[in-house]
Amino acid sequence: MSEVEKESLCASIYSWAYKTAKIILDNRKEAGDGEDLVKRLIYSIRSEETPGRFLDKLATTIAEFRTNRAYNLDVSVHSILLKSELRGDSFHLAKASILSGLLGALAFSAQEKGGERNA
Repeated sequence: MSEVEKESLCASIYSWAYKTAKIILDNRKEAGDGEDLVKRLIYSIRSEETPGRFLDKLATTIAEFRTNRAYNLDVSVHSILLKSELRGDSFHLAKASILSGLLGALAFSAQEKGGERNA
């Protein structure tokens, strides 16, 4: 995989993770548990060091968010994660992109909350 392909893959994965977190945060705003759900997703995947276990935890958690009637969120796993072979550096880049996207959405949400309080 070339450097340009790696950058494109990371950007796509980051964008997906950020949008997924924003969907969770926006749809669960009234319930007030969106931040907790995104954090739960982060906690469930961050410690996984093998691609198979990482994808399993990611898919399981997202499937719960989608199918649990209490949440009923329209989220899914990015197809590129299932199609590409994640090994070595490409796995760690994908994992870092996902965690960065999720954390970026949490940080943006916190900034928005701070702005609402100061307005």
